[in-house]
Order: sequence, then structure tokens, then C-alpha cells
Amino acid sequence: MELALTVNYGSNSACTGGGDPAEAAAWVAHAKSQGYSNVHHWTVGNEVFGGWEFDLHAKAHDAATYAAAVGGSNGYYQQMKAADSTAQVGVVVSPGFGNWDGIVLANAKYDFVELHWYAQETGRESDSYLLNQAPAELTSELAALRAELAAVGKANTPILIGEFNSVNESPGKQTMSIVNALFIGMTYGELLNDNVSMATSWFGYGGTCNNGNNNSSSLYGFQSFGGYDQVSAGAPGWGNCGPSSLTIPAGTVLPN
Repeated sequence: MELALTVNYGSNSACTGGGDPAEAAAWVAHAKSQGYSNVHHWTVGNEVFGGWEFDLHAKAHDAATYAAAVGGSNGYYQQMKAADSTAQVGVVVSPGFGNWDGIVLANAKYDFVELHWYAQETGRESDSYLLNQAPAELTSELAALRAELAAVGKANTPILIGEFNSVNESPGKQTMSIVNALFIGMTYGELLNDNVSMATSWFGYGGTCNNGNNNSSSLYGFQSFGGYDQVSAGAPGWGNCGPSSLTIPAGTVLPN
């Protein structure tokens, strides 16, 4: 199984400035030295276009700054490729998020792009939308991204779906029902039809249950808590779930 890893863009080790490409290159070199044959995909930063991410660059969350840091003469791309010529270096994208993609795709150096996609905003979940419309919306988003890549002459650039799930934050009861499970399966099918070769649902293991979010009677399901995971990591993250303070034992397979 291929691993896709994220290198630090937001801060250096002393937290006095933005990320250090040399640190990322050292991680690539270490993976190569250990003979990790399934580690090739490295994305620079996580959703760094958004103010919710930590960024100590002089111009935080700035597309031009990001593109220069990745593609500059001594930037992430150059140093990581020097550490391992087989390393695939990716940039984060978000179609429709201002002109982020236009600037980054035209000016950075990259081997692939990483897209995150969540079908709904928290508090606005709909079972009908999730099962009947959402997967097709992902196909539309991918078409928009491919059009952006084509506009800068890089139409055949691979797309990695680094995160996807039904709701962008604060998961409620929908995520603990068969509705979300069906959605996850449908989305993987949609991605296969869209010729996306790598995708990761958010997420597999290690999260937590979430109490007090959208448990509307309009949503199918009987649980009174939510969570993104596919497998429970046990307490403490999966302890005190719902009003009955359930502990979901480690290894419990969840609907997703």
C-alpha cells in the first residue's frame, strides 16, 4: 500500500518562521535510507490556503509565497528531489478558493496535486443529498480541478484525494449510520470512475467520538454521537460517547 505523507510548511523547528525545506528533504532521505518501498508521495503542507492552519511565513496563507517556497531555487521541490529522485512532490489545491489554484498551479513545481473534499457543512447534513447528489458533486469538483490544470498546460497531473468524508467538521449521528457507510462506498466508486488512483477517507483510526452535534430527527440512525473513524481506537477518544457514556472498544469496526 502506497503511503502519502505531509511535510511541514507552516513553521520551522524553532517556530521562528515558515517551514524549512531542508527538514522535509531530511525526512525524504531517511525514508529512502530505510528502504521504504511504499513511500513516494509527499505533499507540502496541509490546507495551507486556510486561516485555520498554522503558518509563520511573513505572508501567511498566501498563494504566491507558497508557490515560491515549493518551487524556488532552493525550495521544497528541489531539495526533496535531491534527497530522492523518485520522490513525488505535491501541492495543495482547492478549486473555488479565491485564486489560490491559479497562482499555485502556474508557479509552483509539483508532480501531483492534493485535494480535500467534504460533501456538506456541519449543521446542514441531509441524507437525501448525501446519497443522491454528493458523489456527482465530487466528479464536478474534479472536472473543475482538471480544467485548472489544463489551463496551465499540466492536464495530465495526477490528483490525490488526501481527505474526504460527508461533513467538514463536528460530525453528528449521520456519520454513525449506514447512510455515511453507503456514501463512503459510493464515493470510492465515483473516484474509480473518475480515474483517481489514490484516495484516503478522513479517517481510518485514531480519532474520537463527538457528542452534541447534529443529531436531528430528520437524519437516519439511532446513535447520539458522531465520528469520522473506520475503526475505533478505544478510550479515551472513543469513551464517553453519547449521553449513556459508551466506551467503544478498540478495534470495533464502525459504519464507515
